[in-house]
Amino acid sequence: MKKDELKSIIPDITGEQIDQLMKLHGTDIERHKQQIATLTAERDAAAEKYYEATAKLGELDTEYKAKAEAAERTAAEKLDGMQREFDFQNAAHAAMAEIKFTSNAARKAFLAELRGRNFPIQAGKIIGFDEFYKEAREADPAAFDLGGYPSVRDGGDPRNPVTVPGDNAEAFGKFVEDSLAAQAAADSGGWVRLT
Repeated sequence: MKKDELKSIIPDITGEQIDQLMKLHGTDIERHKQQIATLTAERDAAAEKYYEATAKLGELDTEYKAKAEAAERTAAEKLDGMQREFDFQNAAHAAMAEIKFTSNAARKAFLAELRGRNFPIQAGKIIGFDEFYKEAREADPAAFDLGGYPSVRDGGDPRNPVTVPGDNAEAFGKFVEDSLAAQAAADSGGWVRLT
């Protein structure tokens, strides 16, 4: 506001009154300038924090996106592995359905070796299984029950029957004699046989 503007608005105003009004007006203007400067500084600080937060969120978004993609890849690989194992189990079960093993341990060993070879599977069948089975039969024929004679004779007697003398006293004497002979051989010079 200028002095001429005040005189045109208030015609009877004195010069001293104009100076006092100008001083009050100047004080108000300075106070408003100070408020504007403070608010401007606060606005700039808030804008800077906003841009920093936006940048941080962008970094976090990128970081979490990368983590999510890695988790998705891991899950896909795990699912693929589970699917391969499922396919292998089904194919192995079908291929081994007619094979008879002599023991559960032989079956497990055969399955472990089959898994270790990592044969491809197509249409539910293990490619190369027949050759593998043939190799396994040749390498360890005792693991497979190929039919034929049972492990006992037709009469049910074991292959190596235990021979028992007819007289129990005779059997006991033979046992003691064999034990003493074995002890004498182990303990050279310590035993003397009495006859």
